Amino acid sequence: MKKEIKIAMIMATMLLSCATISSASAATYNITDSSYSNYFGTNGYINDTSIVSGDVLDCSGNINNKDMYIDRSLNITSTSKTGKINNGTITILPDGSGTNITNLVFKNTNHNGDVPGTIVLYSADNCTIANNTIITDQTGDDSYGIHLIEASYNQILKNNILTTGDGTGTATGAAVDNTGWPGNGKFTYGVFVELKSSHNILNSNIIHTIGNAATVDWSGWINEEGGIYPLVGVLIFDKSNDNTLKNNTIITDYNQIGGVYDTILGVQVKRGSSNNKLIDNNITTTGHSYAYGVEIVGEPDLWSENNTVSGNTIDTVGDSIYANGIKVSANTADTLISKNNISAVAPTFSYAVYLEDFTGKTVKNVVVSDNNVYGKAYITYVFELWYASGHTITNNNIIGVGNYTMAIATHESQNNTITFNRIFTTGDGSAPMIPNVDAITAVNTAFKFQSNSNGNFVAHNLVMSYGEFVHAISNSTDNTFSENIQFPDNGNKLSDNPSFSDLVNFILDYFGLPVPDNSTIPDNPSNPDNPSNPDNPSNPDNPSNPDNPSNPDNPLVPNDPSKNQTNGTTSNTTSNGGSTPSLTGNPIAAYASSAVGGQSASSPRESPKAYELSQEDSSSSSPSSLPVVAIIVCFLILAGLLTIGFFRNSVKGFF
Repeated sequence: MKKEIKIAMIMATMLLSCATISSASAATYNITDSSYSNYFGTNGYINDTSIVSGDVLDCSGNINNKDMYIDRSLNITSTSKTGKINNGTITILPDGSGTNITNLVFKNTNHNGDVPGTIVLYSADNCTIANNTIITDQTGDDSYGIHLIEASYNQILKNNILTTGDGTGTATGAAVDNTGWPGNGKFTYGVFVELKSSHNILNSNIIHTIGNAATVDWSGWINEEGGIYPLVGVLIFDKSNDNTLKNNTIITDYNQIGGVYDTILGVQVKRGSSNNKLIDNNITTTGHSYAYGVEIVGEPDLWSENNTVSGNTIDTVGDSIYANGIKVSANTADTLISKNNISAVAPTFSYAVYLEDFTGKTVKNVVVSDNNVYGKAYITYVFELWYASGHTITNNNIIGVGNYTMAIATHESQNNTITFNRIFTTGDGSAPMIPNVDAITAVNTAFKFQSNSNGNFVAHNLVMSYGEFVHAISNSTDNTFSENIQFPDNGNKLSDNPSFSDLVNFILDYFGLPVPDNSTIPDNPSNPDNPSNPDNPSNPDNPSNPDNPSNPDNPLVPNDPSKNQTNGTTSNTTSNGGSTPSLTGNPIAAYASSAVGGQSASSPRESPKAYELSQEDSSSSSPSSLPVVAIIVCFLILAGLLTIGFFRNSVKGFF
């Protein structure tokens, strides 16, 4: 026994001695502009063999026009916090795994190393990049702030990353103008995670990316591969799995416009990238013609699966035409979109949540739950489902504002479940119709089901529709609307189909009283007719929506050959129809505006005003006054239903 104790004591002493020796052996090397050549060769590789893994490179002062290629695990920092690398890069090579880069300032203008990026992790794992300021500005070349290539288990924490560039991507075709097609083959990405870079954490960074809003390369669209965007804030690409983006501020903006279909994107998860999580981020995207907040897309042999977008604030603004908050596209499965605040605001078209399939078989099981979703434009599709079947939309607050507004619009979309949502829509159908290449005909309604959108289940929703209809259904069958509470606007029909039965719905009129089947909702005598808005003439100069397959260079939403359809519904269990009040002076419009901080479709930049919605016009139109009696009756009924638990927790946070 004593012998065993002695052996144990000897081993403990040896381990302690080893630890002490290891700690003592970690050397510190002071790197300055003048001392750099003592430790690095002219090619940027370490040439001092005394520098070993675990050592510290302590940078101070300005270090100009020098790259560092790290092939051993080091701590690169600035203890004085004066280290500033000007027009230089740091690339961590595979043998440099475990390196830490902290407390440095990078100002990199018109310079890339062997691989684009101010900080590059090239097959390097278990590295930490923290508390740095990384400024990258490239002209005529790829501009990436941080670039991960087949690099995993890394942490990117609390950095301030500002990336600017002039890349116009790889779009090809006849030149549209001097800054349009063809693209220059260069890209601007704030953080680029690619080629099986997995299990990385990006936490609490500020990622601001500014560049050329240029034309998207849609050459792979015909093969369901999605587009290649010239400007993206954060790109997770090519079988990069299990990455987490959390608590980041991701701002994507433009400083140049390249071509008439100029487009930018905030965050993209693409090409077989699965199990990624976007959690509690602020994602703000401001584009000119076309702005996208978040996109998840795969390829036929590389599906993107089990991605989660939760707890984020996603604000997308298009200055002149189009805004999309979040888009889930082809070859994806099991995407969860939950507990986000999603806003899409543009003068002409707004799509807050867009589920885009091509065959009805390549987007599987999207769940959209517990979100606040807001869309505002001349034509607003708060949710659009395009050939998208088998998805769930539940327990969301859905607000749509515009002249033609649809809360949930579908085309060739079957067997979706839409339940326990709270829906406000408002529209002014008296405003002139503008060119609309979306095959889903623009009307004012809460639900617009079109072209074989069959077998959808709509239940337990609270719907307040200030538009033409509550349900507008054409060439679609076997849809069930069950146990919804619906407040159509005064004078509006519940359905656009007189044969439609509403026997299983709770249908209330303007004053909160039951309405017989297929009846016209009684007029509110205190609400006079509201004149059309003279400030919104159609604009013949508006370029077509890129979501248009008739344009082979920009096809997001295929044209429907049966676009001019007649309304008709059979074997459905609910539908809607009616007239439209003006947007201005409308209580729902006021609520919607206040609910999202009064956001406007306009932008500080100069932009076309032809389709812009303005709350300032309210003084020129007759306001709609909601009677006190109606308010009291409606809310007493709702309070009673809440008391007996009819909606359980589904209306939480609505009022």
